Amino acid sequence: LDLNGQGTQHVNGPVAVNGGIISLDLSQGDNILASGAVSGAGGKVDVHGGTGGFDPNAAYAFLTGSSAAGTFGVVGNDMPLLAVSSSLDAPNDRFILTFAKSGQTMAFLSETANEAAVGGALDSKLLTDPLYSQLATLNKDDLLKALDQLAGNFHASAKSAMAESAQYIAEAVGDRLDSPARLASSAPLAYADDDTAA
Repeated sequence: LDLNGQGTQHVNGPVAVNGGIISLDLSQGDNILASGAVSGAGGKVDVHGGTGGFDPNAAYAFLTGSSAAGTFGVVGNDMPLLAVSSSLDAPNDRFILTFAKSGQTMAFLSETANEAAVGGALDSKLLTDPLYSQLATLNKDDLLKALDQLAGNFHASAKSAMAESAQYIAEAVGDRLDSPARLASSAPLAYADDDTAA
């Protein structure tokens, strides 16, 4: 069952996934909602983060029915920062995905020094950190693009701050040179004694 990007699929009746694979785009909220019993006898889930943005700190229900039994394994996961597990949530008649940090680091995945610097600074964050949790939901290509943007934003901000500081200094010097007190006083500040003149 390839649900990639289709959101919630309603099924009138039971759903049995016996050795089959459900492919999910988590950023689109892909899941199956059945009116009958749902089961997974050797079923598998292929997980894609898509454009990211889902909450990896919450359980993600991907198959819900009037009752639930069986197991699903995870056969694919394109989010290198997340470990994905599947389990039966029998009290709620559903199968869910749960997430944890995979142990992979952004610094290791990085392809440039700037990516590694930004990623290294973020690697120690917990999955509950808002920025880390959003980056964790991305595939590798999108993660590297995000790290590039974060590095670029930092450099752009630093350049803006330096330019702004230089502007303030130039204005302060200019204001001092143009101040009325300086212009009004054209007389020397001190006179030399005639005795010291050679």
